[in-house]
Amino acid sequence: MLSDLRLGDAWHVVRRTGLLGRRSAAVLALYCLLTVVNAAFDGLGIILLVGLLTGQLDQNTSPVVALPLQWLRLRGATGDNSVLGLVIVLFSAKILVYAAILALDAAMVAHVRRRIQERAVSALLLGQWESLRGMRTGSALAAVTEEATLVTRYLTSAVQAVFFALGALILGAVAVLVDWRLTLALAGIGLPCALLLRWTFAVMSRLSRRQTAARQDFAADVSERLNSLLHIKVSGDIPAYIRSGLRTQRELAALEVAIGWCQAVVGNFNAVLVVAALVAFYVWHVVSGTSSAASLQLLAGIGAIGARATTQVNGAIALLGNLSRFAGCLLPVRRLLDTPGEVSRQPIDTGLTAVEIEGVGYGIAGREILRDVTASSAVGRPLALRGPSGSGKTTLANVVAGLLPPSAGRVVYRDADNRPLDAAQHSIRVGYVTQDVFLFHGSVRENLDVAGRRSEAALWQALAAAGADGF
Repeated sequence: MLSDLRLGDAWHVVRRTGLLGRRSAAVLALYCLLTVVNAAFDGLGIILLVGLLTGQLDQNTSPVVALPLQWLRLRGATGDNSVLGLVIVLFSAKILVYAAILALDAAMVAHVRRRIQERAVSALLLGQWESLRGMRTGSALAAVTEEATLVTRYLTSAVQAVFFALGALILGAVAVLVDWRLTLALAGIGLPCALLLRWTFAVMSRLSRRQTAARQDFAADVSERLNSLLHIKVSGDIPAYIRSGLRTQRELAALEVAIGWCQAVVGNFNAVLVVAALVAFYVWHVVSGTSSAASLQLLAGIGAIGARATTQVNGAIALLGNLSRFAGCLLPVRRLLDTPGEVSRQPIDTGLTAVEIEGVGYGIAGREILRDVTASSAVGRPLALRGPSGSGKTTLANVVAGLLPPSAGRVVYRDADNRPLDAAQHSIRVGYVTQDVFLFHGSVRENLDVAGRRSEAALWQALAAAGADGF
């Protein structure tokens, strides 16, 4: 089940976003301490109140009841009113502690979301152009906005799950101290339920990964159509672009319904536990042969604690469901955060007098684009490059600007003092004007004929007219 939650990816994101500082550790420690105190006050108050209402307080020998009563007697406080006063104090303290926990929750969510989105945007703007240029704009935007927000919910759900799990453990410990046999009998029903949850989480995790991929495809498709809105407007076939832009909607809808069914299983877990607990209590009562009065007193005490503990367990399970549901969102955010950063280079602030290209070569994905290119340009002596589409003009411009590192040779800048400065160690500010060309994600055929109505010959004719049939 843990593998379905992708905890390794979550830990990687936490490290990359710097959420492991001393301040964060101190807040988490305080959060856990308040959680334990909150559950302890809750459990002790319930047991004392139930014992007071059933009139069985003095007959209860468990340390959970005996120790508070002894503490009251040592201070000269006896009688039911003293016990009721202690219960009021316990529940009032619980309210204050729980308010502090909720305030920490809100601060934690805001801090985590801000840190993830700040680091994600920085990774985009400070990343190497060589790693970023093949990234779909819509996918990157979705990773920074929607996916980063869902990762925030993932991480905060993990912390909040600790709150509910600790609360359930403390309440369970109180129940064990009251009557360990009945408590263990009720806890024994959890195994088959855990197996059902394990299967549900595994299914939800797989669906989440597919949903994230489809959601990113949709964001990228819409972004591409917005970037080429003028092209679409003059194409004369707008419905075809609408259909292709909405191609993932059917899959997204089906995945949302499937995940909803999984959430229904998780959401009903509380009711299932209550029914199973009542059945277990009935069996225990018949087997143990205890008296009705004793059974009712135990049922009232442990049942009340069990109801609270069940709520805590159900909350933890729902949050684990969130981890499974949002696990797929970790991958695009992790990929974005892992974008290689630009190599640090010293800026040239004095201006340039010349640029020299010495035997430059460049290749990508096993394809050689530039080979042994040598040229120079100086102030007053512009250099013009011409050639067919795909011959490497834009690539050479990117190498000269320092956006792409050459695989062979080097680029040399000459400053105002005519000193030669290697582009690998120095950076310049470049005025860069390019053709405004945009390609949609997909094949060349899909870009040429989005509606799928043109013949093979017509497509090749269009490529030839644009000078693009050779690459």
